[in-house]
Amino acid sequence: MKTLIAYLAGTSIALLSLAGCTPTPEVSPSPTTAPVSDEPTPSPALEPVPEGRNPDMSDAEALLRAERVVTGETWLPAPVPIATPAWAAGVEMLSYEWDEWFTVGARGDADIVVISEGLGSFQMFEVDSDGKAVHVAEPSPMKDVPPDLSNWYGASIVTDGSIYYDSLATPATFTTPEGYVFSIRDMWGHFYPSGATQDLVGGVANVGVYRTESGIDYPEGLISTQGGLNTANLRHVAYLVRFPHGLWVPVRFDPLGLADGSAIIDASGIAVGPATEYVDLLDIHCGGEPLPQVLVLGQSSAQWTLVGSTDLGPLYAPQPTNPVAIERHAMYVDSLVAFGEDPSSLPGAASVADFIAHGALLGTPAPDGNGWFVQLNREFSPRAWC
Repeated sequence: MKTLIAYLAGTSIALLSLAGCTPTPEVSPSPTTAPVSDEPTPSPALEPVPEGRNPDMSDAEALLRAERVVTGETWLPAPVPIATPAWAAGVEMLSYEWDEWFTVGARGDADIVVISEGLGSFQMFEVDSDGKAVHVAEPSPMKDVPPDLSNWYGASIVTDGSIYYDSLATPATFTTPEGYVFSIRDMWGHFYPSGATQDLVGGVANVGVYRTESGIDYPEGLISTQGGLNTANLRHVAYLVRFPHGLWVPVRFDPLGLADGSAIIDASGIAVGPATEYVDLLDIHCGGEPLPQVLVLGQSSAQWTLVGSTDLGPLYAPQPTNPVAIERHAMYVDSLVAFGEDPSSLPGAASVADFIAHGALLGTPAPDGNGWFVQLNREFSPRAWC
């Protein structure tokens, strides 16, 4: 009997335990974690920088070279004027009284110095710590070496055509916020110790593009008093590119779009053929240097008549009562008389209206609405000198 009671008691406890139990949940396996490596993730391979000169350099290649310079040069913030170096003092072509010398940078243990020779030309040299100078025949990687690599400055100064500087590479053109498109690969210009009077309008690669505006310092007799033109309203506007070694290059500014024989579309939409040569209003251009264009302030749209357009924008001719037209016609007639010509026999001379009808003057409003850019047909220029 005791055995049966013990059996029943054990069975009851077991049943009670089973009635109150909960199933044990299945345990999922932990995810496998990849081992952490101490090695850095390799960066994508950089595009190799092309080497050597390339006169057909693309914009993409120029930007790559300018960004990742591998030619070793560094430039000073601004050219530093120096006296004529001792190694140049005995060389006639490097010792003219108008020459100016500057230190502009360095490459390795050599200083880079420049002689500004006037009339827009310059030469560059590398001078080592022993004072030995090497003439850099062509510093731009975008240009071929001059064909004649003989020593231009005598046996003591070697001319080297292998040296170039990638930091001088630029795209072919630059577009200003106003929409003017400039070629910026020209290395023809001037060295100035300071560019403080210029206004930066933008930049690309290692160059800056600047705008300058100033009053006009004109020679006596260049502007007639007829017509009442206020000369204080005449402004010179130019654009310049500054290269990292301090070279300021005036670019060819063509606000009317008449350069290179561009076609003029007349008011009826008909192309009238390539443009005659138009120059700045006062025709002060001499030689190959791009000079400023003339901005005329104080003009209203009522003083101009729409006559056509170019790819750049509309073209206007002045009204016969416009002081600009009266003054330029007077100067043209005066110049004919001074040179013994009979004005009555020449086109554009009979009257201001005739002058305008022959396309002597064309203008367009400045992009910001402040003034008019005006150009003169060179056939009607009073200038007979350079």
